[in-house]
Amino acid sequence: MTNSNAHAVGVLRWPTEADRRDELERLGIPRLLLVEPGSRPPEVREDEDWARLPVEDDDLRARVERLALHGTEPHPTVDEFGVLTYGNGWVPLPPIEETIVRRLLDSFGTTVSRSDLVAEAWPDGGRGPRALDTKIHRLRNRLAPLGLAIHTVRRRGFVLDARPTAEEPTWPIS
Repeated sequence: MTNSNAHAVGVLRWPTEADRRDELERLGIPRLLLVEPGSRPPEVREDEDWARLPVEDDDLRARVERLALHGTEPHPTVDEFGVLTYGNGWVPLPPIEETIVRRLLDSFGTTVSRSDLVAEAWPDGGRGPRALDTKIHRLRNRLAPLGLAIHTVRRRGFVLDARPTAEEPTWPIS
């Protein structure tokens, strides 16, 4: 089963590959340190774990899976000025697009119906699905540089989440 919130995990031998530890942390990659026999384990950080070698396959797998689920990326946010921030980037949003993004953020990673988005963006009516499609198109272009994507769920709505990397399967996973 693939979890769209899972992250890559760096597995390195300790202390032999200690120099890779800071680089992986800088990249936001959780780390599993495999402590060589006779070596003292380091103090681990929040997004790390360690196991002494030799390690059983089941124990190794469980530790990697736990670390893979560790949320190293901050959740995208929109401030009171309509500025969307994610990771190290930000983008200002026009008012209607801000409203749409706020609704998508409320359900980050899950589907929001088209009707919910239309009702949120235009509470007194007057706009239809075409207006939403135009706003979604513009938002996709604005969010792409941040590493965020709005995916269409056919006949259902839209999902806002972090764009998968080249190593991950593309959305949707079937």
